[in-house]
Amino acid sequence: MASFGVGVLGLPWSSVDFPPGEVHLWLVVATARACGAVLGRPRGVSLSLCAQPFLGAVHGEGRGLEENREGTRPWIALGGTGLLEGPLVGRLGWSVRLGFAVPLLSQAFTVDQPTGDAPPLATTRTVTAFQPASIGGLLGAGLRFPIP
Repeated sequence: MASFGVGVLGLPWSSVDFPPGEVHLWLVVATARACGAVLGRPRGVSLSLCAQPFLGAVHGEGRGLEENREGTRPWIALGGTGLLEGPLVGRLGWSVRLGFAVPLLSQAFTVDQPTGDAPPLATTRTVTAFQPASIGGLLGAGLRFPIP
């Protein structure tokens, strides 16, 4: 038995302090998955393994810094998911997903932070405000309604 799914993931605004200001970040991603059952029955509880690509964008925005900059960069990853599904009532069912994502395109955001020296000796140092992890995890639960 095969199944397919699509979805949207979002990580809303998060802030990282960089005195005298901060950096705001968000991520939005579209995803699709194709799954094949490895255990279970078609009308009962089943376990499937899925391939799952991700395509989206990560956005960073400086606020309260000497030079406020912002940018949006693509975020692309490949992943896999284990999908456990079962019936509830009629055609309505439940699902639980556990998966991973490995970014193919790694984007970082940096901040030029003052060193604290007084002019004319004042300089800045470049500090990384956001660097994605080399692998991410996903956990989800939901309701499902199969299309005949």
